[in-house]
Amino acid sequence: MLKHASSSKVKQTRDKSNTVDINKVLVNLSDRILNSHEISSLKKGLNFTINRPQLSSFNIIPAIEPALNILPNETANELRNKIMSALLRQKSQKSNMTKNVLHALKQLRNDKTIIITKADKGNTTVIMNKIDYERKAKEHLQEGPYELIKDAKSRTTVNKLKAETSKILHSLKIKLGTPLWFLLNPKSCNPRRFYGLLKIHKDSTPLRPVVDFSNSPTYNLAKYLARILKPHEKLINHGIKNSMEFKNIIDTIDIEEDEVMASFDVSSLFTNVPINRALDIIYACLESDLDLNLRCPLNPSEFIKCLDLCLRSTLFIFRGDQYRQKEGIAMGSPVSPIVANLFMH
Repeated sequence: MLKHASSSKVKQTRDKSNTVDINKVLVNLSDRILNSHEISSLKKGLNFTINRPQLSSFNIIPAIEPALNILPNETANELRNKIMSALLRQKSQKSNMTKNVLHALKQLRNDKTIIITKADKGNTTVIMNKIDYERKAKEHLQEGPYELIKDAKSRTTVNKLKAETSKILHSLKIKLGTPLWFLLNPKSCNPRRFYGLLKIHKDSTPLRPVVDFSNSPTYNLAKYLARILKPHEKLINHGIKNSMEFKNIIDTIDIEEDEVMASFDVSSLFTNVPINRALDIIYACLESDLDLNLRCPLNPSEFIKCLDLCLRSTLFIFRGDQYRQKEGIAMGSPVSPIVANLFMH
């Protein structure tokens, strides 16, 4: 083991576990001076839910009819009845926001010079000048393993990927069965969007890149594949959940005077995972999985075909421009974290 600075590092970990800064729920990096009502509203956090008025059946029913019309009549009518019952059972909710706080939220929303986002770690809400945020994002995209796709139309790209995904799933429809095929098959899709979470604990506040995969053509398929691979991830026995678990582990380890403890960090993990090697590893895992046929109707080769599509689908947009991730597995895909963990293992 490597050690020297380890003693102080361990001490810092112990100290931090006992001195949590509960007041650091809001960080203002912008030029905007916040008033008390704006601070109060933002300190509630980005996950705070505002009580809404009762939903109107006149708005809900027409909105879901296009989806219900695709289903068999018996199933559609059953769902209509359940939805109407749920709407009729609604209870009115008192407002959990004052008029001043609601006004403050509207003022913040209408300020086009700032962005409000969350920090990379913890539940801290961060405000930053929009021009600074976009500069950091553009610098990351220019310096990282990405390329700008000139004259590309995002809707055309989405439709092509949707068609490719549908084609693969249609070829497997018999094995998947109609209900599962219908669930995985892409319907109304949106392009993937790039954004960054601010690393406020580091100098110069760099961005952690994130690609929002939700409602993209391969999103449901990737979620399904991740669920099938989950048992293999649980077999990895040399990982830790967080800093507290690490502290509890090293508390039981004696480090000699001539030993040094060191930590190593993988920079940009997803973009550094070679797809072909990762697919070979996953295929070997599936080949040795005696329970695979109980969890999934696909054989290893069919599974890998679907996984390959999900991992190589790396197009996304930022501020109207379309980019492609040139290396590694797709950031933001629900299946990528498990693939990366199995590759590292």
